[in-house]
Amino acid sequence: MEHAVPLEAGAWTDYFRDIGRDCGRLIATVTLLPDDRDGHGAGAGRTLRTIRYDRDRDALELGVGGGAGLGPALRYFIAAPRRIVIAESRGVIGLVIEDSSGDRTAVELRRVGEEARSPLVSLQTPAHSSPAYGA
Repeated sequence: MEHAVPLEAGAWTDYFRDIGRDCGRLIATVTLLPDDRDGHGAGAGRTLRTIRYDRDRDALELGVGGGAGLGPALRYFIAAPRRIVIAESRGVIGLVIEDSSGDRTAVELRRVGEEARSPLVSLQTPAHSSPAYGA
């Protein structure tokens, strides 16, 4: 796995706009941490339909599933994100988003047809003990 890298807040909008160009070709798995399944996610995942950070609303939005995608359509909102850490491994992107209340959400993005090789396992340690969180 590549090392985990914090994403500067000023880059969030552009970073998620770039990922959004691959919507429909990525599978997203969203998990609220801590996860008691050793970081293997919350199921099989769903086709990513939208992903964006809205600076005015201070919220990260993910739309998954629906249509010909896996499972019904769902929308996730992460309000007031304060820290986003990224790890990439063999074409799989792992994100851990910490919001203003301290809750952490893990998002795994992988190409449709790729097997899961999650970089998230190393990102799931609590903020106070992970090098990714500046310990």
